[in-house]
Amino acid sequence: IAEKLIAVIEEVGPENVVQVITDNDPVCRAAGLLIEEKYDHIQWMPCIAHTLSLALKDVFSPNNTGDVAFKDSHWISEVVEDAIMIKNFIINHTMISSILSEFSKLKILAISNTRFASDLVMLKRFRLIKQSLIMLVISDKWWPVYCNDNMEQAQLVK
Repeated sequence: IAEKLIAVIEEVGPENVVQVITDNDPVCRAAGLLIEEKYDHIQWMPCIAHTLSLALKDVFSPNNTGDVAFKDSHWISEVVEDAIMIKNFIINHTMISSILSEFSKLKILAISNTRFASDLVMLKRFRLIKQSLIMLVISDKWWPVYCNDNMEQAQLVK
């Protein structure tokens, strides 16, 4: 990684670079330190969004149930888990997705969990389509779809 970054720095000219920002992976951190050694005027910084995402995942991890931070904010993990379950239910059932599209022009986003702040993006979208989700589960079309299949999960989503 350091070689690639140094090649780009040389291409644009070291005098035109003051900072290199990467994610917080140890390999990227090591590359940043090599760049700082080679160019004393260039600083390396970890991406703040990535660092914050890692910190939040750590704080809200089920492994931290004894921590004070987790005890005070465990509800956030529960909200995210519920939203993921609802998202997966809707995305995995084309008929339900189709019914939702009658109430909303926006779709539920299926963002890779490796993306920074993917849970936050998902929750923001849920907030934007909240009324459409309500209309979906109170629609007359909701229950006929699941009379014989996934009744328990459909009830949880509702």
